[in-house]
Amino acid sequence: MTPFPELEDQAVFPITLETKRPPRHPVRLIIAVVAAIFNLPLRTMYSKRRDPRAAKIRFAAYYLAHLHTEYSYPQIGRVFNKDHTTIMHGVKRCKELIEDNSKYAALIEEAEDSLNNFNQRGKFNVIN
Repeated sequence: MTPFPELEDQAVFPITLETKRPPRHPVRLIIAVVAAIFNLPLRTMYSKRRDPRAAKIRFAAYYLAHLHTEYSYPQIGRVFNKDHTTIMHGVKRCKELIEDNSKYAALIEEAEDSLNNFNQRGKFNVIN
């Protein structure tokens, strides 16, 4: 079961931050934004699937959660139901992917912009 049971039947999380009620938890908000930008079903962000595309997208969520919240690796890991070393590895791999892949870096930047824009409206304080 996903943390958003009302969205289980939907293929992709239809995020429009102005009109949809976003999650209250800052890491879950980051997960929702990343899933929407990378066009990945939200339930896949929490799954144990190891296919490279899903893993790279989860790495992006780990990276942004680490960068933009005060949560520790174990705290981020609890949200994803993953070990803290998995989160550490994902953050490291995300940094490498940002340097090596300009398209991936652009999508990470788009996610950061979405989070910043959302934060500036004063509805949810995610970005430090």
